[in-house]
Amino acid sequence: MLYAAKGLNIIDIDHLGDEGYLLLIGFLDCEREKRRVRKPVEEHCYEIYGAPSYAPQMSPLQQSVVCGSIATTIVLIAILPTPILPLLSEAQLANDGNSNNIAIDVFQPDSKPYGLTYGDWTARWWQWAYSIPKDTNPAYDDTGKYCAEGQYGPVWFLTGAYGHSVDRYCTVPAGKAILFTILNSECSFAEFPSLKTEEDLRQCAKQMQDSVIYLEASMNGISLTDLEKYRIQSPLFNFTIPKNNILGLPAQSTQAVSDGNWVFLKPLPIGNHTIYFKGGLQNINDTSGNHTFAGPSGWDYPNTYHITVIDSGANSTST
Repeated sequence: MLYAAKGLNIIDIDHLGDEGYLLLIGFLDCEREKRRVRKPVEEHCYEIYGAPSYAPQMSPLQQSVVCGSIATTIVLIAILPTPILPLLSEAQLANDGNSNNIAIDVFQPDSKPYGLTYGDWTARWWQWAYSIPKDTNPAYDDTGKYCAEGQYGPVWFLTGAYGHSVDRYCTVPAGKAILFTILNSECSFAEFPSLKTEEDLRQCAKQMQDSVIYLEASMNGISLTDLEKYRIQSPLFNFTIPKNNILGLPAQSTQAVSDGNWVFLKPLPIGNHTIYFKGGLQNINDTSGNHTFAGPSGWDYPNTYHITVIDSGANSTST
């Protein structure tokens, strides 16, 4: 399948036919040449490829795609034969803060990023989130001031916000993957002492997460798709909460299982990027009780991260 992206609008051009396809490929060359010839791109392409001779045979839509005024570089994404599909299915088109077209790569649910399963990384996200005292916890920080708290290793964690939307600014070292949850749920023996087995924890987390009915996420203004397939349930994991923890419980260690909808981005290019995500819930009884961090209820607000990816050597405190 072939697509043309004019600016940020992606258009299916399979229907253009052979002539339209050849003209479009020609326009790629024209775009690269237009600075040299210093002519409007469509005028130069008409001279080289004879677009007017073909235009009467094409629909207005075809003409607008192939022969229209093109202000930014046309990007073609050619989906190759079936054996290569799994590799290309991870990439989605985006536009970075420097107006360069880039591909958004995400880890797939069955992948093992950096030697761990997707589920293992979601458990590590919870361990990170619970390990930080509430007064410096990124989940309760509206500006991004504490974005770097507890961050180490190859994956950088982002979190939503409770009870209101947020606009956060965060500097991330280059080479870091980014894992964030749109909405998630977690049940532990500490929060739910009536639960006695791992299966009890799994059913508890699943019941809360089943209330999620809407998922939205975008990267640099481009919507991420197929978000439903990134619902991940973790293995049983341990976590430790300090004094003044976000659960309001005595400091202790316990075991838990989580269930959630995630986005796991491969490392982004150096520069500025915007990540947006939001979820929606159906109206059911919230089983998380007083432990507001455990379930998705109250976390279904818009979250915007303004990410600046810098050279790793420029930020020695966030490694």
